[in-house]
Amino acid sequence: MQPFSKIFLVAIVFFALSAFRPQGKNTRVPKLTTFFACKQDGRISMSAEQFLEFMEQPLCAKDSVQNLYRVSRFEILYAETGLYQDSAGLPIVHTDYQFANFEGDTISSYWKKMFREHTYRGDTIRFTNIRARSLNDSLGFRSSDIELIIQ
Repeated sequence: MQPFSKIFLVAIVFFALSAFRPQGKNTRVPKLTTFFACKQDGRISMSAEQFLEFMEQPLCAKDSVQNLYRVSRFEILYAETGLYQDSAGLPIVHTDYQFANFEGDTISSYWKKMFREHTYRGDTIRFTNIRARSLNDSLGFRSSDIELIIQ
């Protein structure tokens, strides 16, 4: 076979196979932004008092045209920073990490209680692996993460 006929044969096979591809909807996956207490997104700094007030409200997500999406699940990575003393009495900073999965759009009552007892300046709370659903259908999408630093 000549090189031109091989290329021609490959082109015919390609067009024949592409003619039988599924004819589904050509929908775009929305780029979602997560909002803590439906107010702030991205990298956030706030006081412990403000955090404790905002944690009572649900997370929400919005697309680029501000359509609202309901958060269906998320994860929290809590970095609790504390100042301790070593055996010589010198100060050292130590960070304890805790991780949890949540179903729905709110923090569980156990974690709310823990935050009320342990949240101090310097702690970091990361909301990750956030999944959100459209209010109209059951399609789930990935939403942006939030990093919250207690001031």
